[in-house]
Amino acid sequence: MEERVQEPKTRKIDTSLLVGLTAIFISVATLGVYIYQAKIMQSQLHTAVWPYIESSTSNYQSFYLEVTNKGIGPAIIKNSTWYVNDKEAKSLEEFFELLLGEKKKKMMVISSYVNGRVMSAGESFKPFQVIDSTNMHLVDSAFRTQNVRFEICYCSIYKECWLSKGIEVVESDCK
Repeated sequence: MEERVQEPKTRKIDTSLLVGLTAIFISVATLGVYIYQAKIMQSQLHTAVWPYIESSTSNYQSFYLEVTNKGIGPAIIKNSTWYVNDKEAKSLEEFFELLLGEKKKKMMVISSYVNGRVMSAGESFKPFQVIDSTNMHLVDSAFRTQNVRFEICYCSIYKECWLSKGIEVVESDCK
């Protein structure tokens, strides 16, 4: 009698199942890569239209405040506020009254609207310019000796908003 040795049963892997699982894994990995790439592209789009508003004063031939969009995208100015010694001025006229007090005389001032303005990249404008020399020196001196702030709240075309306080810019909700 011959004894047969049974070979151990080996489990065969179904190749079609293996191919199917591999295809599913590759598809899920590809989806993950596309989602990550879409997030990077969205971030690049937001960065490609980032506005950056700064303001500064000058006393060359006249005294003026200049606002410049140093960013690479348009800035939509929502609102602006003047402060003198932490007191808010409701208008440019009230700003000069707070700034100069009794020294305020009839001034030759050129002014420009601020709120609602859309500034393209690289654009500048002057919210005010004092053109007579007597008051120019008076305003310049007041700016140097008092706590004067001009704040501008602005947004990008993607409704991301910031508050500019001269050269300091912080995120904001522009209320």
